[in-house]
Parts: sequence; structure tokens; C-alpha cells
Amino acid sequence: MAGRRLRVVALGLGPIGRAVCREIVGAPDLELIGAVDPAPGLAGKDLAGIVGGGTPRGARVAASVSEIRGRKPDVIAHLSASRFPDATRQITEILPLGAAVVSTCEEMIAAPWRWPKEARALDRAAKKAGVAVLGTGVNPGFVMDLLPAALANVCVGVSRGHVERHVDTSTRRGALQAKTGAGITPAEFRRRKKEGRIGHVGLRDSLIFLMNHLPLEGDVGEETLRPILAAEPIRKGRVTIEQGMVAGVHQTVKAVAPGTRRVVAAFDLKMAFGLPDPRDEIRFEGDPPIRMRIEGGVPGDRATVGAVLSTLRYAEDAPPGLGV
Repeated sequence: MAGRRLRVVALGLGPIGRAVCREIVGAPDLELIGAVDPAPGLAGKDLAGIVGGGTPRGARVAASVSEIRGRKPDVIAHLSASRFPDATRQITEILPLGAAVVSTCEEMIAAPWRWPKEARALDRAAKKAGVAVLGTGVNPGFVMDLLPAALANVCVGVSRGHVERHVDTSTRRGALQAKTGAGITPAEFRRRKKEGRIGHVGLRDSLIFLMNHLPLEGDVGEETLRPILAAEPIRKGRVTIEQGMVAGVHQTVKAVAPGTRRVVAAFDLKMAFGLPDPRDEIRFEGDPPIRMRIEGGVPGDRATVGAVLSTLRYAEDAPPGLGV
């Protein structure tokens, strides 16, 4: 409707959440009417002081969804969970508000196949509420799943797929550098790996999604996760990573044809501080063969903000239910 601004509530004020909020504040067709984050350093704080000017005067960051029930949002930007079980609990709690939900949960893209029972339950709950629940993002959400799937649409047949994403984390937010272990010791890497506290979330989920959208049969295996060690000191700005310390992570996952050892799809993800030749590359062996290379790679931080904004704008009109 011309002239109407979509009323948005943000759930989660991490680095991406704050960036999304700042863009909403400056958008002529969106209106930020509140935010929720229970973190001790955020709950109860002045929203304008965290996000910037243009927020509702006197608005405070709510500690829980119950505090925003009277605000009547059109769309909720869910920016607070990477794991699907966590996201499901949070989204189920906000569905009674009657607002569409746009989520950056990385594991949502493969939820119908990894958690079919839970995904069906969330789909039913969203339909009962009459709203859409949509997953979005860059990785997962675009580079290693939606974009390859779109490229494969022009192939008469596909015999093998290969997707690479190599990211120089020195150009990215500090939270990503920390998540990929920049600067820690190999021993600390091993400890965090054992505890499940290091590396990218969603690589295997992206491959599961892609295999369900390709004319290929293959069983998706488990991920490998290894450290990328600095071969020599790496100096970027004020940060130095000494030789032998962890610069980042190297994660891989493959799909193998049933009953054989033939690899039909392979993903290769490197995210490291100072990584040379950053890029995104997609290759399909097929009829016709397809190859795409994005020099420098898609800038994940800003592109994630863009993906959220684009999805917010059509979420209210999307069919009710879970969409991935």
C-alpha cells in the first residue's frame, strides 16, 4: 500500500541486529517500533543510544517478548539464534503477536529435512497464526545454496557440483574473527572444537538444501573442521597473528552417491584472517557445464543486512507457514 510503513520489531541486538536496526530507521518504508534482547548490557537501555537517532522517543530495549505485546508489529526480525531448536522456541513464542517473522537462523534452511517433525509443527503454528516464517541470510541463505540451486536450473543434467567460499575475515566484524578462532593457540582450537564453540554454523545445512534442489542423488556426510595456521606473522591494521597461531577455519562437507564412493557434490569453506584470494566459486559439471566466480566474495556482513531488509519487505504478503 503506497505510503504505508511496515512496523518492525527486532529480536536480537548483536552486531548484525544493530546494523539491521540502523537501516530500518533510515528506510522510508520501514519503521522500527521496538527491540528485544535480554542481555544484561542491553535490556532496559535506551534504544536510540544503541541503534542511533530515529528510534521511538524514550523507547527502551525490552528484556522479553511479553514487554512488546501491545505494539502491534507487522514484521519481526528474528536475529538471535543460529540453531534451529533454539529458533523454534523463540519464534513459537512470538507467533501470537500475529506478525510475520524473518529469521537469520542458519539451520533453518535445512529444517524440513533435518528436523521434519519440528519443522512441520512450526509450519502448522505459523499457518494457525496466519503469518509467514521466512529464513534469510547470505551463508546459509544465498551464496552456497540458493545461488547454486538457481544456476543449476539451466542444466539439463548435473553430474557433479562444487562450491567454494573463501573469506578474508580481516575485512569482517570482530565477532566473525572470534568465531573462527583468529589469534588463538592450536590447543585452544581443539578445546573449542570439542565443545562446539568454533567454526561456521550451517555448511552442512546448505549442502542438504542444495541436494534437495538438484537433479542428483547423494548422501550428505558429516563436516570436517580444521584450523588454518599462520605460516608467518599476519599483520592487518592493529591486529597481529603470530606464526603458528590459528588464523581461521577450514570446513568441508561432501555428498556421496548411494552405494558408491563417488563424490557428487563438495563444499569447501575457508574463513581466515588475511586469507589470500577471497572469492565465491560455483562449478557444475553437466549439460551445459556452469561456472561462476565472484571476485572478493559476497561481503557477508552488509549482504546479510540487505537480505534481511529485502525479506522484511515482502514477508507480510508471503503465504502463511514456514518458508525456506
